[in-house]
Amino acid sequence: MTLLINISQLVTVNAGGAPTKTGAQMRDLGVIEQGAVVFDDVIRWVGRTEKIPSEYLGGEHDVVDCTGQTVMPGFVDSHTHMVFAGSRAHEYARRLSGVPYTQIAAEGGGILTTMNAVRQATVEEIYEIGERLVMSALEHGTTTVEIKSGYGLSTEAELKLLDAIGMLQEEMPSEIHATFLGAHDVPPEYKHDPDAYVTLVVDEMLDLVKQQNIASAVDVFTDKGFFTVEQSERILDAARERGFDIRIHADEIANIGASLMAARYGALSADHLEFTTAEDMRAMRDAGVVATLLPGTAYTLRLPY
Repeated sequence: MTLLINISQLVTVNAGGAPTKTGAQMRDLGVIEQGAVVFDDVIRWVGRTEKIPSEYLGGEHDVVDCTGQTVMPGFVDSHTHMVFAGSRAHEYARRLSGVPYTQIAAEGGGILTTMNAVRQATVEEIYEIGERLVMSALEHGTTTVEIKSGYGLSTEAELKLLDAIGMLQEEMPSEIHATFLGAHDVPPEYKHDPDAYVTLVVDEMLDLVKQQNIASAVDVFTDKGFFTVEQSERILDAARERGFDIRIHADEIANIGASLMAARYGALSADHLEFTTAEDMRAMRDAGVVATLLPGTAYTLRLPY
């Protein structure tokens, strides 16, 4: 058992038992002055140092005096792409010179550049990239991460990405949640028949992902030039039937109704949201959908935000 005592500021982010904080509640960090935490493999007690229960005092406990220190929960990064292969550094230079991402993607770059590298990489090589990134995040205070697949765009390659995430779940000290993003883009072999690729995701990939038992959620990139709302709904309906949670890449490039779809499906989150309207925001709020903002993406793509 470990006791942290005399914590100058203990940040609890207490939500009173609710799963989320919204609106003005987000300004309340639940700070306890001169706080204390008692924990072993789980947190046993939180409060002011002077009120530590007697059963935790004395005995062979590790006691750490945190005078002048702040203790807070680890950061949670709920949207990452930490498993991939290859590099797109040359594309970043083009973006900085003003070439839009949609043009780069239409030329076979973007996601498809990484797709080609992933298909050639081994699961061990992909794991090593993810390991470095998870450790870097941990060193900077992020203790929980969601990691998406999405850079394989074939059954074999998507399962390989998820296998790498499964290895990270087993080997890394961080808490890691896996999301299947097979509908991240349409691969070149299906460019002339995107609906056939959607059928592959629905009829083959989802069942195998379920059997693999690594991913707990399914994500779809619903946006201009990627997947339509109708195509996305086919995937989300099939995912929900198989017991997956829902996440959605929404309104990053244009507003085609993705955030409203997220509200209809009660998604865990809708992510990006550069072109989301006030009406969309209210619908997501009422449905309990978490809005995940990614301003770094908008900055590098030179999108308004």
